[in-house]
Amino acid sequence: MHLFHNSLEGFFLERPNRFLIRVRTGCGDITAHCPNPGRMEELFFQGSRLILERSFSPERTYPYSLAAVYYEGKVIPLNSSRVNRVAEECILHRLYPGADRIIREYSYGNSRFDFLIHLQERSILLEVKGCTLVHDGVAMFPDAPTKRGIRHVRELAGCTGDPFEPAILFVIMHGDAERFIPHIHTDPDFSLALEQASASVKIHAVSVQAESDGSIEPVRLDIPVILEPVNLVRENRGCYLLVIHRKRSGTCRVGQLGTIDVPRGYYVYTGSAMKNLSSRISRHLRKRKKYHWHIDYLVQSADSVKAYPVRTRKDLECSIADMISRISDGDVPGFGCSDCSCRSHLFYFTENPAENRKFTNAVLQIRHVMALDDPTPSPH
Repeated sequence: MHLFHNSLEGFFLERPNRFLIRVRTGCGDITAHCPNPGRMEELFFQGSRLILERSFSPERTYPYSLAAVYYEGKVIPLNSSRVNRVAEECILHRLYPGADRIIREYSYGNSRFDFLIHLQERSILLEVKGCTLVHDGVAMFPDAPTKRGIRHVRELAGCTGDPFEPAILFVIMHGDAERFIPHIHTDPDFSLALEQASASVKIHAVSVQAESDGSIEPVRLDIPVILEPVNLVRENRGCYLLVIHRKRSGTCRVGQLGTIDVPRGYYVYTGSAMKNLSSRISRHLRKRKKYHWHIDYLVQSADSVKAYPVRTRKDLECSIADMISRISDGDVPGFGCSDCSCRSHLFYFTENPAENRKFTNAVLQIRHVMALDDPTPSPH
């Protein structure tokens, strides 16, 4: 099928908000509509190559919309409103051969589902989700907390015992995806909801691959769905990174470490909590508390703090510190490492690490690979 028109290509400049994107093209710098509100942090860096599609509607404020991004040699479609079309034209008749009738936007009770599929003696209620986050063959959804997604999953599970078979379909926009896991690090609530619903809701994960001309084809209809990592949410343990921003240079008194210089910029701290991970991170994000760890002193004077949880059974704190040390612009000797042999667990970046491709790739490697045990596919 043909998913989009490649009207113009350019390079990413910035994303002012979730719905707009600035692009440098051969025709000059333009603002385009972004039809996908997800974070997609791993896809957008200065110079990322983009595909734009033009609309000739006179009612459009911005004539161009973001259609896709080139990522690691692949073309990743990004228009989330067209995922259902991909499912209908590319996947459903292959996933449900012999389907007699497919009805879009089917309302049942107080809910509306993407499709109702009549298949001989069966009627399948299907919800469709698009997935753009893949690293090292591991696809994860969602890339940001989604209350709407949780509601959809629970509504499907509520159809148990009705004359319908509930199902959810994850369409992975990377042809090289090898397995699917709910994003336990970013959205533990969705992960729990999906695992709990799996007793009555059939979970499918399929992969597709697009080309630069807008054509798209299915690659695999049987991507393994792995739910065992959801147990890590219940165990509530693991590691974390804190990204701390200081707008002004100064000094900071840090317990027995003494007074340290704190130039303006960004700091990445690595820590761990083998129990009560969520509480530990919440404590770090509060400014009013009794000081206990080195990081408590630095957070107190921070302009902003962002946490990256890593749910895992493995003690990765020092390994993560080593990874971050290799891409940072410096460190604070002795900070946060009094109980290990590391030089430091606090690292300095002159620019925002969230906009640093090496940092983002490190976070992906930690979450998608290092944190996980050997995968065991769930029976879906």
